[in-house]
Amino acid sequence: MESLPPLPPTEKEVPKEESVDVPLLPPAEQPGDVEKVAAKEEPADVPPPLPPAEQPATRTNLADSIDEEGGSKKRAAKKSFTQRMDELRAYKEKNGHINVKQSDDKSLYKFCVGIRNARNNNQGKRGDLKVGQIAILDTLGFDWGVREQATMKSFEQRIDDLKAYKEKNGHVNVKGSEDMSLYNFCKHMRNNRTNPEKYATALSTDKIASLDALGFEWVAKPNTISFEQRMDDLRAYKEKHGHVKVKQKEDKSLADFCKHMRHARNNPKKSNVSVTVDRIASLDALGFEWQAGRGEKAAKKSFEQRIEDLQAYKEKNGHTNVSRLEDKSLYQFCSNIRHASKNPEKSNVLSISADRKASLDAVGFTWGDNTSNSETPGWGKSSKTFAQRLVDLQAYKEKNGHVNVKKSDKSLYGFCSQIRHARKNPAKSTTAINPERIASLDALGFTWSAGRPEKAATKSFAQRLVDLQAYKEKNGHVNVKKSEDKSLSDFCKKMRHARRHPEKSDRTLTEEKMASLDALGFEWNLDGKNASVPSMIMVNQEMTETVLNQEMTETVLNQEMTETV
Repeated sequence: MESLPPLPPTEKEVPKEESVDVPLLPPAEQPGDVEKVAAKEEPADVPPPLPPAEQPATRTNLADSIDEEGGSKKRAAKKSFTQRMDELRAYKEKNGHINVKQSDDKSLYKFCVGIRNARNNNQGKRGDLKVGQIAILDTLGFDWGVREQATMKSFEQRIDDLKAYKEKNGHVNVKGSEDMSLYNFCKHMRNNRTNPEKYATALSTDKIASLDALGFEWVAKPNTISFEQRMDDLRAYKEKHGHVKVKQKEDKSLADFCKHMRHARNNPKKSNVSVTVDRIASLDALGFEWQAGRGEKAAKKSFEQRIEDLQAYKEKNGHTNVSRLEDKSLYQFCSNIRHASKNPEKSNVLSISADRKASLDAVGFTWGDNTSNSETPGWGKSSKTFAQRLVDLQAYKEKNGHVNVKKSDKSLYGFCSQIRHARKNPAKSTTAINPERIASLDALGFTWSAGRPEKAATKSFAQRLVDLQAYKEKNGHVNVKKSEDKSLSDFCKKMRHARRHPEKSDRTLTEEKMASLDALGFEWNLDGKNASVPSMIMVNQEMTETVLNQEMTETVLNQEMTETV
């Protein structure tokens, strides 16, 4: 083809290869072989070219230039829009749709990609599709959704796929793990109806009606299987494994269901799953564990297996007070059972039904709230009973002369600490302290105060009286100084405090004890700090009388001076 004459200096030169299909000048003004250019086939839907003054110099018709996204204009202008339409019609006759696959026809596939991108992401880089061209593509059933190109089947074929899926599964809630292509189709249908402004073509009324006829769910649900079906799955799982602690690697879907149930019960305001009383009862009947994570790991066995373990433990040890050192897992199970029994509204580990409670009672399980002197769990983190602990205290007293146990005997020391805490804070303690137990400990001379008071009082009251008698024989009084005998001074201080504030003191000061102290000349109003010697009192009295005499003398002198004036 002959080259065109140069344009005036004010206009930009047009590349030669773009003038093949769309002439820039009217045929009458073309130099050279005009008939050759005029005879070239033009698309039927492309209007005649603009005059030279109005013809854009850097843009050509999009339908004749776009073949592949991002390609060069030389490669993109191989076929006209009309030729591409003929290819699409032929493809549709062969495949029943025009969702062209790249494996079928790479060139035609890229043309479709470029057409979609030009319409959906038009930023003025390649020009606008004309209304007539869009109408021709719509007539062929062209799908403008960029992501819909992955769905190579027509809408009618997808409806057939959904019908087949429903016949097999009883619903059309397709999972991605079952059929990713059909799952994506359902996802795009929901998005198209929910956000029509993001799609070039909105869903028609007929398509919506076709999906509704199949029972299509327009809102995706995390749980596509009914609660009753899940219960059947859990029963089958329990028959196979003996429990309902479903693992992710065994059945991810069922494990997620269990996770949703726990979350819905623990956080009802944050969950969109409803857990009614009936559903909780149905799950409890299967032995469902309401706590995930550590709670599940601590109790890998079923409730029935735990009862067997407790029975075996009782046959071996004579009781069911399992210690942590002996069997940590069984010990944790017993702790969870007691917590669930005392705080059913706060416990999400176990549900204590009447049958379970009866099974535990039959084994002789100690609930921790009985008031008898029977076996009680956790005395100093061991398996000894309260009666055995009294025997240990009696042996300790015979050896040491008191029951103020030191930390050198960690187990017995821990028992004493628990006993004191239980009496001072019964609401916060899991240990029951009844009057009989208190009387048994008092009979041994048990000190109910812990810490420093316990260390300060290592002797009995009778021994303290002997010490005071010896101190009086030596010093002539019983006002003990701290510098002389700190232990005896603290004892005297506590005796005074116990008499002044009996409600605040942990010591009981009886009439006999007070009489014994009075017999020694014990001073009840001294603090043992500034009046340790009786002579100090006499000196203070003399000083007071001297001051009063001076004040009286000054008063008389003042009166005489006033009369003189």
